[in-house]
Order: sequence, then C-alpha cells, then structure tokens
Amino acid sequence: MSRTYPYKAWALLPSFKPTEIELKAAYASYSHQDYGDVSVTGKVYARSEIYPTKEAAIAGGWARVKEQEATLSKWAESLRKKKVALEKAAS
Repeated sequence: MSRTYPYKAWALLPSFKPTEIELKAAYASYSHQDYGDVSVTGKVYARSEIYPTKEAAIAGGWARVKEQEATLSKWAESLRKKKVALEKAAS
C-alpha cells in the first residue's frame, strides 16, 4: 500500500481508548514486507491496528470486544465441563 508520510491516523491504546497518532514511515521486516507503519515516537503499528478515523477505530474496538467475549464464553463452557467432570470423579 502506497502512502504519503507523515500522516495522521487513529489507533486503540491497550485500554481501548482511541488516540490519534502520526505515522512517519512504512515498516517491513524480513518476514512481513508490508507489516505496518512507524509512528513519530518509534512505535510500530500493524496495518490491522491503524484506522483512518476515530469512528473506524471505535468500530474496530467493538469488533475486538465481541471476539474477546466469544473467547471468554468458550473458556467458561470449558471450565464448566471440567468442574462437572471433577464433581463426578469426587462422588
């Protein structure tokens, strides 16, 4: 993807707070030729972590929350089954 640097974009902090970032260059590694971009602070952002607008960043955050909820639901079901198995073994 061709971009003109520097440019501003949006990303989510670990707390999921949307924040505007300024990107200064493309980033590539030996295994990923088009991995992402580097911010003026030196942090590397994957393409999947960069959003063009604040609204897109918020929508991306909601999508990640839904994925995490689905994962937690699967873990809860697995834990429930393990508890049942232990209760059966104890009786």
